[in-house]
Amino acid sequence: MRIAIVTKGFAQSNNDWSLPPLIDFVRSISGTVDVDIYAMYYPFETRDYHIFGARVLSFGLGRYGRLRKRMGLGTVENRLIAEHQKTPYDLVHAIWADTPGQVAARAAKRLDLPLITTLYAGEAVWIDQIGYGAHKGAMNKGRLSRVLRQSNAVTCGSDSLAKRLGGRDGPTPQTIPFGLDPALFSPTGPAVALKGKTRILTAASLTPVKGLDIILGALRNLADQSPALLDGVHWHLVGPDAYSRGTRNALTQQIGALPVTLHEAQPHWEMPQWYRGADLVVQGSWFESQCFAAMEPAACGTPVIGTSVGILPQMVSQDWRCEPGSVDAMQNLLKTTLENRAGWEGESENQRAWVLGNATLDAAREAFLALYARVAAGHVSVR
Repeated sequence: MRIAIVTKGFAQSNNDWSLPPLIDFVRSISGTVDVDIYAMYYPFETRDYHIFGARVLSFGLGRYGRLRKRMGLGTVENRLIAEHQKTPYDLVHAIWADTPGQVAARAAKRLDLPLITTLYAGEAVWIDQIGYGAHKGAMNKGRLSRVLRQSNAVTCGSDSLAKRLGGRDGPTPQTIPFGLDPALFSPTGPAVALKGKTRILTAASLTPVKGLDIILGALRNLADQSPALLDGVHWHLVGPDAYSRGTRNALTQQIGALPVTLHEAQPHWEMPQWYRGADLVVQGSWFESQCFAAMEPAACGTPVIGTSVGILPQMVSQDWRCEPGSVDAMQNLLKTTLENRAGWEGESENQRAWVLGNATLDAAREAFLALYARVAAGHVSVR
């Protein structure tokens, strides 16, 4: 079987792990199917190369302004059609339903090929409070609707995102989480020595959708109202990088005297030792399509609390999560969790069991390969 994957970006070298879930997925299937990856925006260069068992066709559209990016969509589409005419594809898989979905849908229609669309981020949401998502305005909503209606199958990384879509446009969404490698993310191995008697960790960028200000506000309120609860507690934030210096400085000013340490972004393969070094992981996002920053620590045996987004409603007990976007809700969640430490071990075991049973790399590989086979054989049809 030969597949064209249209996506926003892919690794440019063996040391580039900018999209770990996508890289792991491609590595897992490339020995079974032939994969061409149409990387639209990243890397920031135009070239063809082979990596992780796949051929990558990079268009570097991320280098350009809005108009040239828009014109470049046709370049990607035409290249896919030309490659199909040389060696035919069996199907097209769009990962991201916005511009990759738009390009993949047009190419698939011109070639009379089946289309699978995977929602990868905020294509189907708009959160006005933080200006996040792509589902704003009649034009963007219409484009997403057309892509989904043309798709032979639609997948999401979590039940919560699948329910948000609801099958109103196109096929009923299937939940197929991209998986992690349980040999890498496991309780066994070295651990980073983190400061504090109770070490709380959050792995996130400084973008507003990650809700770091929500967690910080909750900690500040706890420090004012229940200071004894934070005795020995230290929050470690892993993720700020050189490109977010201004945001980092602003966050540092908000932290003040709170027991918080900011750590630079770490290579993906080193994150397990950071998770093992923590006693608790906190996730505060307004939205997640799936949330590897919760799955990975859970697989390492560190319990996770957070907002009811992405896979958390599936993986985390109800009293270990709260509504997104609320400082009060996060404060109550932190307070309840810190007051009931006897339940941490049992919750950790349950969370890890869920990941191993539902969200491993092998499980994702088998689910997507089975879907590819059904769609290519015509057993899944546009509704």
